Amino acid sequence: MYGQFFVVLASVVAISAAPPSFTPKASYPTSPEPYSLVTADFNGDGRVDLAIAARGANTAGSVVSVRLGRGNGTFGPSTDTPIGAVPYSLVTADFNGDGRADLAVLNQGDRTVSVLLGRGDGTFQPRTDIPVPGTPWGLAAGDFNHDGHPDLATTGGTEDLVSTLLGRGDGTFAPAIASSTRSGPQWVAAGDLNGDGRTDLVVVVGGNTAQVLLSNGDGTFTQKAAYPTGPGSMALSLAIADLNGDGRPDLAIGNTGALVPLLGNGDGTFQAVAEVPVTASLNAVGVADLNRDGHADLVLGLAGAQNQNWLEVLPGNGDGRFAAAIRFSAGGTAVAIGDLNRDRWPDLIGLDYYANTASVLLNTTKH
Repeated sequence: MYGQFFVVLASVVAISAAPPSFTPKASYPTSPEPYSLVTADFNGDGRVDLAIAARGANTAGSVVSVRLGRGNGTFGPSTDTPIGAVPYSLVTADFNGDGRADLAVLNQGDRTVSVLLGRGDGTFQPRTDIPVPGTPWGLAAGDFNHDGHPDLATTGGTEDLVSTLLGRGDGTFAPAIASSTRSGPQWVAAGDLNGDGRTDLVVVVGGNTAQVLLSNGDGTFTQKAAYPTGPGSMALSLAIADLNGDGRPDLAIGNTGALVPLLGNGDGTFQAVAEVPVTASLNAVGVADLNRDGHADLVLGLAGAQNQNWLEVLPGNGDGRFAAAIRFSAGGTAVAIGDLNRDRWPDLIGLDYYANTASVLLNTTKH
């Protein structure tokens, strides 16, 4: 339904080569039409918490909902904070340097980014709405001008641009700086693609192409090579991670027909490997070493007919290829990965746009 991107660092401690396995889902209700989710420690207790951006019953009812983790894989009641209209993307970072997790939400309906500074107790200061050019789709956080402060990048849809909001380190941002892209930029992910210490971008443009934008170090970007995103009619998800264990960032792109891995050469260019066919629209891609065998695994969020969606796990072979998918019953609109019960194994959270739920699956591979 709605594309998302997630980047999750994988553990590389080789302990078990068993296929990843998880408990049956435990579901929590969300506000209507949840779009995206992130995990972070929002109250400073060392436990993973959950934040979900949802449209609500109408565009005026959009909220970010935070559920505080109990440290055993369960979550407390939801606390809602109003945001802008039609929240498409959600990221977390420490925007004001106080050691507390903050949030930024891209609101397509009113063309703004809502910045919510955390108080350190799971609640947030009143939001600040920042106008962004174009009709925004995607949102990414990174240090785009190499000053040590987290910045934000948004895509401009039909306006063919990427806009950078440079953070001042106090929770405020400079006016947007626009960089041109190919036609129709949508989803975006951030990472150092060429090893120069600068944060670069990959943007899905035109629905079927991945455009590489290398950082100039000042918040602007230079267009580099573009790569087809596979046989599907539209790319819906994007992640940057090391898929083949060579220390270089790779790409995992999901569309309506396949998972498309692109292996990085370490200089900002990529090479295609075998695509992984999927039987439904691939809305979300997450990456982690789920069975702790030292190889990156993939978590796919898929949406099929009649509003059905689910998760599939693709165990990694360590060379950019993946074993057969293992299906799990949980929402597939968006995916988050984290150690929810503090056992040092990655667990899963799947979001269901249609059922208005977030489902937790705890990792049982170690058993």
